[in-house]
Amino acid sequence: VCSSDLRDMPVERQFEEALGGRQIPGEGELPLGDFIRALPTNTVIGVEVPISSLQSQGIGPEERVRRAVAGARSLLERT
Repeated sequence: VCSSDLRDMPVERQFEEALGGRQIPGEGELPLGDFIRALPTNTVIGVEVPISSLQSQGIGPEERVRRAVAGARSLLERT
């Protein structure tokens, strides 16, 4: 979701997006790399990626975790 789209998005939809509409780290439009670069180097980062769309496609939890971890690692390598 582009930040300008988020401003225009109804609050209820923003809530749905936050709870289950996220994307694999590095695949969305949110500039996660910029956020990470702005953090102190000793900051602990956690990955929380509820991806309802993958679950509804029948993709199991192990594969969803694998994709989230791979995306986070790739993002960190590029950052």
